[in-house]
Amino acid sequence: TPFVNLRWVLHVLGLKDSKIYLYNGFCLTMTFFFFRVVVYTLGLYHLYTLYPMLLASDKPFASKFVVPSCLVMGYVLNLLWASKIIRGLYSLLTKKSSKKKAK
Repeated sequence: TPFVNLRWVLHVLGLKDSKIYLYNGFCLTMTFFFFRVVVYTLGLYHLYTLYPMLLASDKPFASKFVVPSCLVMGYVLNLLWASKIIRGLYSLLTKKSSKKKAK
């Protein structure tokens, strides 16, 4: 994603204390949370509402059980990553505010 790449570039350039690094981290967190948590949740809910119809169909075993299980595992991973990203943004924000108080 562009925000992850920009984060790496800013890190390599030694701009971890810049405002653009903070704004980039905020944008990364918001877009990740929206697309990987909110939209994914809506997709899983949609799958859940259609699941009885899927079970009644003549689809193969993988379509009925393996694919939905993998989607749920991917969702759990996205929740884990989202929590790590949110914690990272929080630590970045608290670090910035403690530096302002020290000045």
